[in-house]
Amino acid sequence: MSWFAGYAASPACLVVSQPAGGQPVIDIGRAGLSVHGGRRDDVHTLRGPGWQSVTIDGRAPDAGPVDAAVRAFRTGRGAHGLASIMTSGTTVLALESTVVLLPDPIGCGAAFSVVRDGAVVFASRARALASLLGEDVDSGWLATWLLAPAYTTPYLKSSPWRGVHRVHPGAALVIRNGRPIVEQVGDGRRSRPENAATAVNQALRAAVARRLTGSVTADLSGGLDSTTVALLAASMHEHPLTAVTLGTDLAGCDDMEYARRAAASAPTVRHVVLTVPATVDPYSRLDGCPVTDEPFDDLVNHARLSWWFSTIANLGSSAHLSGNGGDAVSLAPLVYLADLLRTGALGALWQHSRGWARLRHQSIPRVLAAVA
Repeated sequence: MSWFAGYAASPACLVVSQPAGGQPVIDIGRAGLSVHGGRRDDVHTLRGPGWQSVTIDGRAPDAGPVDAAVRAFRTGRGAHGLASIMTSGTTVLALESTVVLLPDPIGCGAAFSVVRDGAVVFASRARALASLLGEDVDSGWLATWLLAPAYTTPYLKSSPWRGVHRVHPGAALVIRNGRPIVEQVGDGRRSRPENAATAVNQALRAAVARRLTGSVTADLSGGLDSTTVALLAASMHEHPLTAVTLGTDLAGCDDMEYARRAAASAPTVRHVVLTVPATVDPYSRLDGCPVTDEPFDDLVNHARLSWWFSTIANLGSSAHLSGNGGDAVSLAPLVYLADLLRTGALGALWQHSRGWARLRHQSIPRVLAAVA
């Protein structure tokens, strides 16, 4: 996994370098972008008439859509017209007097910025930017995170470090003549549900198809997200797909049975069931945890995650598919159940609560208590 840091002054120019080699992959002036860690092919560059783009840790958009988006940007649409070139990674777009930072649209890969000595400095790690400002911790941010973790609004535009600002999901950081402004991407129009379902289906199929190179593995937990991705990949890949399930002995959990049924339904799937060793139980090997930008409540599972990634690599995987992030894309926060209760939509409240209870393997009263 890569992380990046860059800066932009006026006029807008871009230098992209890859430490370890030290040679810039783009060098046209007085701004810069440095990519750390990961592999050389984690960085994708494109050029067009009066523009250049760099995509880190994601599939680069094609030159045609970028060119069209740049023309719309120049004719006054601003960041609204850039939605078509947002990817699962971060794209940095440089024009004559403007640099645009486009993080992934749902916020799984964060991007941050500070203003220092007349230039805008941006990075995918807040702590790297905080070091420019004395690493002053925002105690109010931390208190809010500890006392009301479900109240996400403050976290979408800020960070635990004073002076370090987050580019919130669905937005772009536009740096014109050295001055930053955050603009919303897209025009906010909503599709009809039937049209949106078709669009999501097409986008998911295209995203899976683009990753089917070499020896592909996939999570198969038995849940909806990973099962959908794994079976889509198996239906499109020209080689057998290895689907991996973690064994569980949790009472009342029928995910393993669903995983077995799903694997049996696809003749090209090789189903591998793994048992998690006791040596990587939660809170194991905490002395090996990495330093994080902000509190991470799953850090207690660091040993298990490290074991998991190593195991996948030992299976010979060149690309591993996962259902992670599916909830962020397709599910609403549970607080909407409180809205159903407040408006008297008791039939819908019962139906949705029952669905959530089945999904979370919880009782309906417990689901309702969580949002009361």
